[in-house]
Amino acid sequence: MGFNGMDYPSKKAKRLPTSIDDLADDCLASVFRLLGTVDRNSCSLVCRRWLKVDGHNRHSLSLTAESHLSDFIPSLFLRFNTVTEVSLRYFGYEDETIGAETLIRISQLCPNL
Repeated sequence: MGFNGMDYPSKKAKRLPTSIDDLADDCLASVFRLLGTVDRNSCSLVCRRWLKVDGHNRHSLSLTAESHLSDFIPSLFLRFNTVTEVSLRYFGYEDETIGAETLIRISQLCPNL
């Protein structure tokens, strides 16, 4: 009751998040975008939700162009399905680099490039 005996209308305060689990996925993705690659990779190991949020919101990948990369291409682009830029690092070892078939596979699995 107020000073004059009347009830004041109750103001419902917005409930603030009390846990990181209360953050919406887009808010969590915004936090991830502020992190460097190493920290972002570490965060994606925390739980399945963080792995999914990171994967669906990462738009560039930097990969080493090694011959065994072709084995991981399907799972990489299943996880990182919004990638628009891929950087391939090459260290000059001809027998250990990727071939044209791997590049074709990347282009098939990642139409947003």
